[in-house]
Amino acid sequence: MTTIGRGLASAPKTLVWGFVIGVLVSLDVVNVSYIGYHFKLSILLFFLLGMLVLLKNFVIKLPRYFFLVAVFLVLSLTSSILAKELLRGTLYVVYTFIVLYLSVVVVYTLSKENPKKFFQGYIYSLVAQIFIAVLLVLLGIHDRAQFLYYEPSYFALALTPLFAFLSLNAIDVKMLKPSTFVYLLSVFLFFFFSKSANGLLILFLSFFVVSFLTFFSSGLKRKRNVFLSITAMTFLAFFIAAPALVYLRGYGGDDLLLSSLQKLIFSSDKLGFLVERAGNRLNRILLAMDVFKDNAFVGVGPGNYINYIKNIDHNLYGVPAWLNPYGLPAINMYIEVAAATGVFGLFAFLLILVSVIFGSVSGLRFSAQYLVLFASIVVFLVAINFESSYLRLYFWAWVGMLFSMKREVFQNRLTPRSMKERVELG
Repeated sequence: MTTIGRGLASAPKTLVWGFVIGVLVSLDVVNVSYIGYHFKLSILLFFLLGMLVLLKNFVIKLPRYFFLVAVFLVLSLTSSILAKELLRGTLYVVYTFIVLYLSVVVVYTLSKENPKKFFQGYIYSLVAQIFIAVLLVLLGIHDRAQFLYYEPSYFALALTPLFAFLSLNAIDVKMLKPSTFVYLLSVFLFFFFSKSANGLLILFLSFFVVSFLTFFSSGLKRKRNVFLSITAMTFLAFFIAAPALVYLRGYGGDDLLLSSLQKLIFSSDKLGFLVERAGNRLNRILLAMDVFKDNAFVGVGPGNYINYIKNIDHNLYGVPAWLNPYGLPAINMYIEVAAATGVFGLFAFLLILVSVIFGSVSGLRFSAQYLVLFASIVVFLVAINFESSYLRLYFWAWVGMLFSMKREVFQNRLTPRSMKERVELG
């Protein structure tokens, strides 16, 4: 906390904004109710910030991204009209516009003056949230570390940039730096007090993606560091962590994370255990796939999925309560979009993601922060197959930061290609 405190005390404006945005996108459980609908406070605050940004800048220079989001919004609204859910659908389209476009614009605008400082402030906010979450557990307010999120697994997903940052430091052998030690301690505390098995999976995904991107985008020396880091992590996992679990298993601990790891290691049917550990997630995905098949072209309307499945009969409703998908979101982001907006809406949404990913690959080798954010986006797009939804504000905040870093990277590379990118990004 001392490192964070010192950093903020002498912080430039962009670092402070990074910290504020990091907290703002985390307001997962704070809702405002109006005319029977619930709106996240963070969305409303981003709307107000977005209006200020639009009034100040008049024109937001993200034309290609704006065009793709506009196509997705039009298809979403069309789906709402055809599904005869006009009010709900229209509100959801406005909600989607704020999350997919306005939040990106806000973060892009606030961070473009000094993207690296903004990113640093954002990381500070994640660390501060972990320490506050731990304090809430120690005070008995929460059972597990979750702070402003509905559950620890959502918190873990939001911490992906911190996991990716530590992974890159491990590869570059910078783990002994005092500031890095604070980050490492915060991650250890998160797992100790959250007991999040999903978080452990996201941590492993982060390390794997960062390793791959570093290997892909670096010279021979860093490629060697990647190979040595993967070797060291494998050694720690299989020759130290596994024996430790064997030892602890004899004491019959009931720690959620520990017991999950033990069962996975010692289970004779590891795939069956993973399916069981996933709870009702698989059934929620299967149900959403059936809804999509029945509404392939039009969809059931954005924001209408839960209402729709309450009014149909399905054989999955007869399973035990802990496996029953009734009245629950689809959980898989891609299938959720497909079920809500149909095949054309899914295609438009995938175009947005493809544009973000493939339009940003060329900047990987020029900035460590850029690589960390790019890796975080990739990890989210993998993890979202079994967690959360496509309206998570923190994901689109990462996209906004990536755009501003991309702008900085290409401003410093005066080549014909970089000049073209500069024109596109403004």
